[in-house]
Amino acid sequence: MRVLIVEDDGDYVDYLKLVVPECCPGPSVVDAVDNTDDAIAKLRGESYDLCLLDYMLEEDTGLTVLRNISSEGTKTAFIFLTSHAKREVASEAMELGAVDYLVKGRFEVFDLERSISFALHRKTMESEMQDAALHDPLTGLGNRALFEEQLKLIAAQAKRDGAMFGILYIDIDGFKPVNDTHGHQAGDDLLRQIGERITGRARESDVVARLGGDEFAVILAHVDRKESVARVARDLEESISAPYTVKGQPVTIGASIGASVYPDDGDEIDQLVALSDRRMYDNKKARKKNARRA
Repeated sequence: MRVLIVEDDGDYVDYLKLVVPECCPGPSVVDAVDNTDDAIAKLRGESYDLCLLDYMLEEDTGLTVLRNISSEGTKTAFIFLTSHAKREVASEAMELGAVDYLVKGRFEVFDLERSISFALHRKTMESEMQDAALHDPLTGLGNRALFEEQLKLIAAQAKRDGAMFGILYIDIDGFKPVNDTHGHQAGDDLLRQIGERITGRARESDVVARLGGDEFAVILAHVDRKESVARVARDLEESISAPYTVKGQPVTIGASIGASVYPDDGDEIDQLVALSDRRMYDNKKARKKNARRA
């Protein structure tokens, strides 16, 4: 197992080099750099399983590394280290692809071991998204199995950190008439376009899945407030409802979205999923009722 430490405090590097091998499953090789340029070069040029990334470096921050590397589809699991217990810093790191974060001076070796175990497991699951068993073959999104597995991991992390996350259930309104009128191939093309729009509104740390048929779901990891989930739901509804082109013809559909937020709406996964599903169908009924009145 290969580990990269990005830290400009020499004493802290020595400490991490001492404890990290104790926390890793099996033998490990630990490298260290003290600046963002070297870190980016190392991560691009070599293969690392894990990167312990400090927030405040001498001339830059670890966020620069995440911005450059996470977007490239790296298989490295990042754990963000910060001396400042600021939620906004941790939130940005998670949005940019960090799997976990720890506050310096506030964690024991056991906490580091647990964090490394979680980060490696989460990254392994993300890598397994490439397997057909966890992929929807039509849209390329995660399927229900992946959604459920990732939801368990994100929920466990939120409970540990006292963080929030949101669940969105999305059902497409008006899909069947498009499928019936233009054919299944056109319907498949429309589903792919819908998946692309949902993914385009999601962050690096979120999970987007097609649960089956014309039903999709999104896990909004590490949100800062309940209102943020409602805002994303509104944005997605607007994006999905914009016109499409199918077989050269303009097509308009809609979306009914139900949301739930941990821990405001409950602290159990089944409870949150059921609530999102129920709210989605309540919204669908309301839209149909309003359409009849119009």
